[in-house]
Amino acid sequence: MNGQLAPIGMGLGTGRGYSGSDLTNPRGACLRGEVPFIDADRDGYDGSVLELRIHGVGGARPEDNLEAPATIQVSGDGTAGFFRPWYPGGHPAPSDIRREAYSWGKLNYRSATRALWLLLIAFMIVNVAHWALPPEEAGRRRSAFTRGLVRVLGLALTAAFVSTAIVILADLIAYQAPRRDALPTWLRYFASLGVGPRLAIALLAVLGIVALLFRLSLTTARSYEQWDAGDSADRESSWALSERAFWRGERTVVRQRYCHVLVANAAVMFVAVVPDSSHEGVRTAGVTVALALTVLAVVLCLSRWTDRGHTAGQTERGSDVVCRAVTIAAAVATVGVCVARFWWEPVRTNRVLAGSHSLVDHVVFAQFAVIVILAAVLATQRPWRQVDVMGKGMAAVLLALLASLISTIFSGAFTLTIANLLGSPQSSRCTRTNPCAHDVLYLPSTVYAGGIGMLIAIVMAVLFALFALWWLARRRKRFVTTGAVVDLYGEEGAGRGSINTVAGVWASSALTELSAGFLTWLTVPTALGLAAEELYLVTVQHPVPSWLQSLASFGGTLGVLATGYFIVQLRSAILNASSRRRYGLLWDVGTFWPRACHPFAPPCYAERSVPELVTRIRRVVGDRVRGTGDPALAQQLADEVGGQPDDPHEAHSPVLLSGYSQGSPIAVAVLAQLPEAVLPDVALITLAAPVRRLYGRTFPTYFGPPALTELSTRLTAAPGTVRWRNLVRRSDYIGGWAVAPPAPPDQPAPEAIDQEILDPPALWVDDNPTPPPIHRHSDLFPDPQTRPYARALAGLLPAEVVSATP
Repeated sequence: MNGQLAPIGMGLGTGRGYSGSDLTNPRGACLRGEVPFIDADRDGYDGSVLELRIHGVGGARPEDNLEAPATIQVSGDGTAGFFRPWYPGGHPAPSDIRREAYSWGKLNYRSATRALWLLLIAFMIVNVAHWALPPEEAGRRRSAFTRGLVRVLGLALTAAFVSTAIVILADLIAYQAPRRDALPTWLRYFASLGVGPRLAIALLAVLGIVALLFRLSLTTARSYEQWDAGDSADRESSWALSERAFWRGERTVVRQRYCHVLVANAAVMFVAVVPDSSHEGVRTAGVTVALALTVLAVVLCLSRWTDRGHTAGQTERGSDVVCRAVTIAAAVATVGVCVARFWWEPVRTNRVLAGSHSLVDHVVFAQFAVIVILAAVLATQRPWRQVDVMGKGMAAVLLALLASLISTIFSGAFTLTIANLLGSPQSSRCTRTNPCAHDVLYLPSTVYAGGIGMLIAIVMAVLFALFALWWLARRRKRFVTTGAVVDLYGEEGAGRGSINTVAGVWASSALTELSAGFLTWLTVPTALGLAAEELYLVTVQHPVPSWLQSLASFGGTLGVLATGYFIVQLRSAILNASSRRRYGLLWDVGTFWPRACHPFAPPCYAERSVPELVTRIRRVVGDRVRGTGDPALAQQLADEVGGQPDDPHEAHSPVLLSGYSQGSPIAVAVLAQLPEAVLPDVALITLAAPVRRLYGRTFPTYFGPPALTELSTRLTAAPGTVRWRNLVRRSDYIGGWAVAPPAPPDQPAPEAIDQEILDPPALWVDDNPTPPPIHRHSDLFPDPQTRPYARALAGLLPAEVVSATP
């Protein structure tokens, strides 16, 4: 089937469909003339353009995006969809640009339980590190190896998560606390059980947590990663975002899920069999199996079998069946060993649960070892040769280090918090001259090393804050003394107060440029201090100096306070939608990227939003049908179900894609996936766009200068006529120029992609009691300065829809 897609039906999913939020059928609203659309049957194409707006961070309402008091949904579902302005009882004014908004915010903020993903933020950050690796051409074999190393680091983070759960549930609660009568009264029955049954229950609870992570990964994959835009990307390109299978990664997630379940079961099995018992043969066999499962998981993560670049979009193979069988067998064996502990009592009892503390220590050392190897391999690729990159091209290493530090410090702080609730904790490191007491709870040395790391992180953050204040004052003074503000606005009569205010806003917005330095300044010393303290605590054979113990305890206490604050914020985010949006920037950037190295990371909303937008644009412009599995064809057939003779259908028309803030990288990804025949009917305007300032520097493979040059080439019909404008404010702390610094507003280059707009729109005199507001990163859609650029881009689009022409 290669015919042209039919005009869009103006119902919701079908001609009789309606929205549950406004209880209005779009079909009826269109027939009454309350919704702007081009009636294909009566008017035909009238030369107008559809502006398709994509909002930014936080999930703004469609009414805000469309600058309309009321909107009506015309496509999508209750999670994400497309909206048009609605004028109940009235009629829209004629316009050469119709507006439609794509609302995707509920993909990240639709339920309170989404806030619980904050507990897995380390998994998200290590997944982001994968996408920050240098481009493939920097060394193909080494690039594949570095991707494998990041996947192994993700595996180590899962092991750290599970080992922390083991220490808390099995060691502290099931093993140590009952012996010291430290459990609360509501756990009295649990404390009365034998050591073996308590261990069995605790370890089964750890496996339950792993099962919960598995279930979350499975259900979110069904909701996000199985969306498809069909075979829309029909060109071969070196631009990674244009790969046909870029947003189809369910097979990779499935394979990596097996590996992470294997290593989780290996950790539980190891701790379940290590305690001394009368069945030494079973003990030896269990340790051997646990080691074999760990080696298998590491080898699979290093191999191309779990590499997203090689497995995305593939169907199940024999190797998948074998690995699934091994994973199921490992889970059954681990459950069997844990259940056996009901009768398999330890022969002798130690101060701590055998194997639990050493497991935590070795996992932390493994994380840092992987990061060191990753840094060494990346250094051989000389990533600093790239243009305008974050952290001299070592952003992936810094992000990996940040993920490991967050995991280690906050796991240790959470363990210390639980221990403080149960008794008096101290390090389990004991010597002949410093014997362990018998009335305290012993904690892994990682907890106190994490305390040192927390203390170093706070000191480094305070020092950097002092430097940032000095830098801010210096930069603000330079803007004032050089007359940069007056030169831009060209208003010699402006008051001194307005000049100082605007200069201060410019300076504070430029603080974003220090982000790479701050990340390096924070993570490297913290990691060195934490690793040194951990190595010292594990290897020292004499008493730890009291001053070092005090520092570690003080840092651990700060970590406990930080953990408590985090839990309070998490509770607020669960109960309050507006509180969830406080994490919007970090969250929306982190979850923009598909899961490539950690299957338990939060799901990627772009794996639905990008294919959904591609399909919508193809339907609007009237692309050809691309096979029986084409989702655009499926939507068209659904429109016809229950159709009536007078059903309104909208004629095909060009599209002006308008992306604001986080919507701009989504728009770029959509254009990378659009068919070549559709591109002449599409123009792009980006507002407050982080495509270069944040994405281009951190993810140069996908948004770096070569990628953005490729984008501008695709949107160029004739030399000097590029259908893309990027509007920049100097007051914006997130958005910035994309291709080249823009000329001043009084000397614009009309053909340039980057164009500067003023914020505030004018300076004011000192006596003005109500100066104009400064919007910084907000309110770009209603800014009057953006409309001339939108109309100019609409004028560059063809009067006749190219892709719909026979």
